[in-house]
Amino acid sequence: MLSAARSLVFNGILAERVRRGTWNRIEAGDVANLDGRGSVFTVPEVDDALMARCDALEIHATAPLPGEGESLATGAVRELEDSVAGQFPEAMTVIRAERMNAERRALRLRVRDLDHEYADDVLTLRFVLSSGSFATTVLREIIAGAPGE
Repeated sequence: MLSAARSLVFNGILAERVRRGTWNRIEAGDVANLDGRGSVFTVPEVDDALMARCDALEIHATAPLPGEGESLATGAVRELEDSVAGQFPEAMTVIRAERMNAERRALRLRVRDLDHEYADDVLTLRFVLSSGSFATTVLREIIAGAPGE
């Protein structure tokens, strides 16, 4: 239940960033994640070097898995995260009651070594994801983007 509550808020923030077209880039006020690692750092200002690293999938913008502790996000990014979290008061009440530690997760994931095989009407996909990423997320995006779906 706790993971579901935190995922609900995270997914709401991600959905809003997708709607705004900012899910795949770094913005001033973001908390960035080093690809494939739990390390995060604040982004007070965006420069060409950070944008190049983001474009190369070396770093990613993050969103919170809510819990105790002050958010590292600032400015408009923090306002967006707080606003979306406020849309889920029941989930936030459960999270606060359990005194879970706040964490952050990347808003996108890198799919490595993607390979496929199609034989006898069966499609087999092989790929590598970073720890904490879910294959079901990748499959949902592939299926949602399939022609005729």
